[in-house]
Amino acid sequence: MSRIYKVKKGDTLQLIAEKLQISVNDLRHYHNMRCELWELLEQKLTSKTERIIVPSEEELATLQGHQKAVQKEIERPSRYLDKKFYAKDYKVKEVVITSDKEVKTDYSLSLQMEKAEKGWSMIVNTTYEEADTKFTELATACMQAMQPLKYHLSINGGITDIENHREIIERFAQKRTDIEGYFEGELAKSYTDAFYEKLIDKEYILERLQMSFLNQVLFPRMEWFHKDNEKWEEEFCPVQGSDFIPYELEAEVVFEEEEIVTTVKGELRRNYNLWKLTEGIRMIDNITPFESDFTIMYVTERKSSQLYAIEAVLDIYFESELYRKNMLGINKKSKL
Repeated sequence: MSRIYKVKKGDTLQLIAEKLQISVNDLRHYHNMRCELWELLEQKLTSKTERIIVPSEEELATLQGHQKAVQKEIERPSRYLDKKFYAKDYKVKEVVITSDKEVKTDYSLSLQMEKAEKGWSMIVNTTYEEADTKFTELATACMQAMQPLKYHLSINGGITDIENHREIIERFAQKRTDIEGYFEGELAKSYTDAFYEKLIDKEYILERLQMSFLNQVLFPRMEWFHKDNEKWEEEFCPVQGSDFIPYELEAEVVFEEEEIVTTVKGELRRNYNLWKLTEGIRMIDNITPFESDFTIMYVTERKSSQLYAIEAVLDIYFESELYRKNMLGINKKSKL
């Protein structure tokens, strides 16, 4: 049953709504649906406003729950990618473990978003730290020579194109002589030759960039942040250079005091031949299929809805033994 609140000197709609822990709009709407015509509330209280009809305790609990749900929706990242989602600088730690080796790579990402037709342009500049081995150093030198990359991102999230492909080719060609001079030898020459041949094929390079674990994790579908305890199917690439295959995904969203933690888990539910897949061929294998799952944890700030940390792990098992593990730790630099 409704209650009557007697307006006091100094009262405003905002103050009264705050006391009731509901929004001004909910308070105004509740009152106006029950009052006399001459008592209708506008944007502000007037000197003629003597009373406000307010919800009962039971109704108040319902409205407060609605208000909390609305507030949570506001605090999540938008369903459509916007400029405030990404910070300018991130630090990345990447580890790849196979049966015979473990490779660790540390690097920094500098991001710059610009509005584009039907989405966003994202300039990504990667700066690699010192490599563990000479060959890894050669590989990172070639990758460094490509920088910066300019992606086109869909408004729904995800890379759809690479916008500065011609510039990348020219940039690498200019730095190639220095790379081969520094590393010397036939191995370096053969590697840079092969790297350049692949680089000039835009479709190949775009596909490989879309397949990378980093880019799949860093540029997710924005809808993921709104799928509380839902299950759905989506394609994911377990190994760069293989193919996108369907995983069953499930998301959980937890609101903490200052941050929102969105955890997305994926599990491969269909039987594929691992060796054919690494060749880019989807082939059903009901005898010796491989198993794969991943977990990606996104941490966003409640006040700004900005992404400031990601922890991601992807596992591939063949005949119950670990074939490959990818691990990523991405942190906003100001949070380090």
